Formats: sequence, C-alpha cells, structure tokens
Amino acid sequence: LSEVEDMKHQIKLKKKDNDYAVLEKIDLLVNTYANGLCEAVNTGDFRPLKGSLYEGSSIYNTQKSYIANMAKQDIYEYVDDVEVNSVEWTSETTCIISTTEIYTIYEGTNRRTQSFRYKYDVVETSDKQLFLTSIKKSF
Repeated sequence: LSEVEDMKHQIKLKKKDNDYAVLEKIDLLVNTYANGLCEAVNTGDFRPLKGSLYEGSSIYNTQKSYIANMAKQDIYEYVDDVEVNSVEWTSETTCIISTTEIYTIYEGTNRRTQSFRYKYDVVETSDKQLFLTSIKKSF
C-alpha cells in the first residue's frame, strides 16, 4: 500500500473503532456468546453457541469439545457480568476484543464466583454478521 492508501485505511479502521452501531453489535455478540455458553454447559447442548461462533474456527471446535466434556460433569454456570474493555480493528473485517467476564459456577453443592479476562478474534462476514473465531486468556 502507498502511504496515502495506508492513511485512508487507518482512518477507516479508526472510524470503525468509534462506530456506536458496530460497538453495540460487538457488545451483543459477547453477551450472546457468554449466555449461550452457560446454556450449552447447563444443558449439554452445543446449539446455543452456533449463532456467535464462526463455524470451523478454533473457538468453534474448542467449545464443542468443552461442552461435551462439561456435560459429563455436575457443573452449572451462570453469567454475572460481561464487559467489553477494548476493541481493536486489525482490518476492515477483523478485530480483537478484550473482555472481563464474571461467572457463578456450581459444582455439585459448591458455589464459586470466578472472573476471567479474554481476548477474542472476531470476523465480520460480507453480510455484516459478527462471529468469534478464537479465544485466549488475557492477563
């Protein structure tokens, strides 16, 4: 890319960083995912996650195995809070989001509250749908 093209590209990404509608969609995606994950864990059914995960991606495959493993245990999870801390567009159709998530986890009769920090890779499809493609713990 020429210097001018690169500047135009950076401006487009900056605009996307501050686009309220896009940020709202990201917030909805993360909340839908977190609640879907808990529902999937609690029922042993992967389907509640399908709308937020990009099919065939690393997070799709990881969470599919996770749900299968959790279904064999007496564990139930509930979302207490999900917060999107940052969004960084790495291209016009991909971004990295950082979150803080708090869950209440019941294991048999034991109850604990646990906080997690994650970084998710997100892809925006040609029809403007957002999907998570990967997850990493963030510290």
